Amino acid sequence: MDYELLYSAFTLTVSVFWLLLIVAPKWIWTDRIVHTVFVPLALFLWAVVLSVLGPPPPEGAGMGSMKAVMLLLSGETATLTLWTLVMGWDLLAGAWLARDARRRGIHHAWVVVCLVLTFVYGIIGFVVYLLVRLALRGVLTMHEADRRAFNSQ
Repeated sequence: MDYELLYSAFTLTVSVFWLLLIVAPKWIWTDRIVHTVFVPLALFLWAVVLSVLGPPPPEGAGMGSMKAVMLLLSGETATLTLWTLVMGWDLLAGAWLARDARRRGIHHAWVVVCLVLTFVYGIIGFVVYLLVRLALRGVLTMHEADRRAFNSQ
């Protein structure tokens, strides 16, 4: 397998999803592609295929210690699989914050900054969004709706 080609193809594909969130947040195809179960399912399948087609982990690899994790991630297959998981979680966080900002009426310029930071730095960009949301809307919660809506059910 040409792992460099797979890495490039995967990164380019996920980057297109990010670009949709940034430049076309209200476009119907952004909603149909990025905000559906398609993305998590595709990432799941990609990670499974990589895991199945790749070589088995080396002796001593696992998650029980730092050394075992380093062994687990020492090959190209494991590295690409981890990259898939990292990019996938970051994209899910970015899609959530874009939807949340839209629901809360946060200007898209703020969202773009947070999306770029989330794309590049993961959780750091997500936390920046939470701080922007706190500053602009006074909301410090992960709830997607007013808490009273949860309490009345």
